[in-house]
Amino acid sequence: MNPKNYKTFYDDIAKEAEVHKDLVAEFVSFFYSKVRFNLSTLSSSKINLPGLGTFKIRNGKLKNAHDQFSKVLGPNK
Repeated sequence: MNPKNYKTFYDDIAKEAEVHKDLVAEFVSFFYSKVRFNLSTLSSSKINLPGLGTFKIRNGKLKNAHDQFSKVLGPNK
């Protein structure tokens, strides 16, 4: 499977929504920056993406990863 780059859809989305392509690009950039921030900070084990669903990290996997990284980085990181 070869996933398409999301930027290839800007023109089609802009035409369908009757807005400028740059507005679509800014919206997508803003949305994904918020998603990336929430994933990287692990502010919650559940992340809801409207239209895509809720993604949940299993607490056991999260704890194991935290323990592993704590050993590598040290106790104060």
